[in-house]
Amino acid sequence: MIVQKRTLKEKINTKPKLKQAKGFLKYLKPYGFTFFIGWIFLFLSTSAGLLFPYLMGKLLGATSGNMSESQLNAISLENVNQVALALFILFGFQSLFSFLRVVLFNNVTENALRDLRNDAFQRLIYMPMDFFNENKVGELTSRISSDITQIQETLRTTIAELFRQLIMIIGGVVFLLFISWKLALIMLATVPVMAIIAVFFGRYIRKLSKKAQDFTAESNGVIEEALTGISIVKTFTNELFILSKYKKATQETRDLNVKSGIWRGLFVSFIIFCLFGAIVFIVWQGLLMTQGKNPELSPEGFYQFVLFTIMMGASVGSLPDLYANFQKAVGSTEKLMELIQND
Repeated sequence: MIVQKRTLKEKINTKPKLKQAKGFLKYLKPYGFTFFIGWIFLFLSTSAGLLFPYLMGKLLGATSGNMSESQLNAISLENVNQVALALFILFGFQSLFSFLRVVLFNNVTENALRDLRNDAFQRLIYMPMDFFNENKVGELTSRISSDITQIQETLRTTIAELFRQLIMIIGGVVFLLFISWKLALIMLATVPVMAIIAVFFGRYIRKLSKKAQDFTAESNGVIEEALTGISIVKTFTNELFILSKYKKATQETRDLNVKSGIWRGLFVSFIIFCLFGAIVFIVWQGLLMTQGKNPELSPEGFYQFVLFTIMMGASVGSLPDLYANFQKAVGSTEKLMELIQND
């Protein structure tokens, strides 16, 4: 009969330890300058993106005004040409900045993960035999493969997108206050509430994701254990026992992932409903402010405000998934660093 081994989650404490997750920073430190330059290009690319709603609003509002038809045609044509040219130049710079950011982030990520893989494997090779008797090979393999894959995706894309959206939101708020502080206050009345909910949901999803990763690693360990000792399994006719053990682990993984998906779906649906409801209300109030003999908001300002609102709405809407993915990566980093630092 196969001796049941202790799982990795029993051997290594998997309670959230941000200090251990921060240990990954030492792998980024040798490439800190390149990473810093990448962040500069990320900021420049995002800043260029903030100018798009501003210039597009000018383009849409170029034909608005109370001038005569001949004056309007001459001025609007000049404005349209100037703004359109500015937009094309803006797109060129933004494309260049984005390209450089992606290349630099990718280089830093691959270099750091190469070092992390080497250290993790070296740590495993020098572990005493007792460690391998107490931990399943499949679970250890999972730590080096699936967890590193999660970290790789986060460093390449998720962390950059998360900070890009945050910059877009902060910059958008500044522009909104400049265009119309009254409408901006209406928008700001909804953002903090959604941000607070995002934090709590992100923490809860993180807990579910870490548990699911544990059960996934456990199921991989069952496969490794069974195939490694297949002769023993056959000798003692333990097929049903192994199948039952594997089905239990996969069912627990499935249940946790389904539960996580339901909560994420509910949260995303809530964000979408509140977000688009706020956009409709703001457009309605903005149109009212453009009416009358002395309107509080020009047509050009209205177009700019609507575009900034849509841009901010998209940014806020993407935060839940980005934050949840970031939390998954933190969990993977914690587990991997626990393995490397385990005594």
